[in-house]
Amino acid sequence: MLMEKFIYWAEVSCDLVLLNLLWLFCCLPIVTIGASTTAMHYVVRKMAMGEPYKVWSGFWGSFKGNWKQSSIMFLILVILAAICGADFYIGSQVVGGLGLACQVIGILGLILTVCVLTLVFPLLARYTQSIPALLKSALLLSMTNPHVVIAGCAATLLFPALVLLNESFLVIATPAWLLVGGTLAALTVQLMLKPVYARLEKSIPMEEMNHGDSETETDRKSVV
Repeated sequence: MLMEKFIYWAEVSCDLVLLNLLWLFCCLPIVTIGASTTAMHYVVRKMAMGEPYKVWSGFWGSFKGNWKQSSIMFLILVILAAICGADFYIGSQVVGGLGLACQVIGILGLILTVCVLTLVFPLLARYTQSIPALLKSALLLSMTNPHVVIAGCAATLLFPALVLLNESFLVIATPAWLLVGGTLAALTVQLMLKPVYARLEKSIPMEEMNHGDSETETDRKSVV
């Protein structure tokens, strides 16, 4: 029994490493970050739910199936973040109440963008929705489940924070991030989303639309 558990977790660890390397490789062109992140969440969600999964075929199937929508989503979020950052910068250069107001708006905008960014790709990997509906769903879920966003951000910033805490951690943190940095954050989010999915799917229709591997189970659902 102990040996079986060891073999199981060893296999899962190897899958997480392979998936993280796939994610990093597909993020290199920059414009593919959205599609790569969605594909990573597609596979990690199956792992978190205890469902059968295939790292290679699942990742590439989701990457190809969600390429257009994920790329548009990523571009929208980058533009929003740039606008909010510019608003904050302009506000910091203006003296008085107007400058302070611009800074506050910029910070709030960046916070909301991070909230949406944390949840929109996990939702896209599971549900069939239009881009506006996905953005709205991610924002609403982040407001009602702030702990998921906080945990996801904490897992994302774990290795960079270690380096900032002590530069000697750079030797350990860098290879660790390259091996499991992305999948650790995705797994954290997906594990915390399990009860959220359960609540959502009690009252929504299911639609077979598999953009991942060739399994016959229902992988994506339509959310109104």
